[in-house]
Amino acid sequence: MMLFEPEKPSRQAPKFETLRKLYVLSGNLCAYPGCNKLLLDANANFVGQICHIEAASPGGERFNPNMTNEERRHFDNLMLMCYDHHIETNKVAEYPVERLKSFKREHEAKFSTEALVQSILNSLRDYTEHGADFEKVKSLKNLFDTLYPQSNQSRRPVEEIERDCDAFNQTIEQYLKLSLLARRLFLIGLKHSHHPFYTKWRLDTDVLYVEFSEIANKLNMTFRLNRENDIGSLVDEIESNGLMHVSEFDLGYDRIVHRYTYTAVNPKLEASEFIWLYIKDFCEKTNKDVVSFVSDLDFSELDEPI
Repeated sequence: MMLFEPEKPSRQAPKFETLRKLYVLSGNLCAYPGCNKLLLDANANFVGQICHIEAASPGGERFNPNMTNEERRHFDNLMLMCYDHHIETNKVAEYPVERLKSFKREHEAKFSTEALVQSILNSLRDYTEHGADFEKVKSLKNLFDTLYPQSNQSRRPVEEIERDCDAFNQTIEQYLKLSLLARRLFLIGLKHSHHPFYTKWRLDTDVLYVEFSEIANKLNMTFRLNRENDIGSLVDEIESNGLMHVSEFDLGYDRIVHRYTYTAVNPKLEASEFIWLYIKDFCEKTNKDVVSFVSDLDFSELDEPI
């Protein structure tokens, strides 16, 4: 009968994935309760300490001879602290294993995916309750003067001005029905949207369209319709709110493509089909970031120049 020799304790470096998980759940803060010292400084230098709850080798604090080397370098036995608290917790009588494990558990719980998602949802709820109002436009005079300086838009009939303002205000009201994440994606899409659209038969100057696969690449995400955890579900939300629809284009040579186009929220108001194109063109002509401009919900400059 062969007897296996017990594993000889030896200090082994933590695996990369272990270090990554430790840092993500650290929130870049020392795990000692109440400590706000950063683990990564402003120059991207790691100034924290990788600490073993039960020591990596004999003679160390809280060494457990019954652990394997793999268990000693496992995520559950490691925590990140600042230098001062690494030294402080070397007092074994004051900081036994269970106390350090509770430090680790409570600290990492603050930065778990579930906790962060709930924190984000709470902040979004507050934002949508108090930040989803805007002052309606009254003339759009400066918008049209900026886009069409030679067309005497200021002389438009009152009825036409009212229709254009109604189209604009209804469009923004519909946009504000989106969740915060869907709004953000919608505006990023607007920023990177394309215009005009070239087909086999014509140049479509009225179409403003977006390639969400392109946007997904910019965001380092995936785009698959009707799937969770990617932008597909947000695109579904945008489309269901009538802010976009899928259009089919014939590029010729038997090639048909589908693109998401910004669309009218009220088909009865012809101008509503062009609101997002107007906004994008205005921001380009006045050197504004369209994402910030719409997010701020201050459209007074479209009536009168600042």
